[in-house]
Amino acid sequence: MPFVFAVAAIVVAYLVGSLPMGVIAARIVKGVEIREVGSGRTGATNAYRAAGPWGLALTSLGDICKGIAAVWIARFLMLLVPASTWSAWVETISGIAAVVGHNWPCFLGFRGGRGAVTT
Repeated sequence: MPFVFAVAAIVVAYLVGSLPMGVIAARIVKGVEIREVGSGRTGATNAYRAAGPWGLALTSLGDICKGIAAVWIARFLMLLVPASTWSAWVETISGIAAVVGHNWPCFLGFRGGRGAVTT
């Protein structure tokens, strides 16, 4: 039973990490497509190039929250499993999965940021 919750936590962490915060922030702030500006990546540095300081701030905040949310979701799911010794491992792997999702997001054809802020 812990295995099912562990796999669910890691998959959800990847999907949370795949949310393209740079794309969202650049569209909200300046209405630009971030992948057509600068390096073409979706991370905070290119968000700054595409949308200025507000794009940087929103992208950074969103990317930080992705990493935190992935670990918190894993922690919550592992609390549902009584006496689980897997919690620390699942939380760690979920954090890594969020970074993998940021770098290779399924929603953007597996081309994203570099993972520095999400890490």
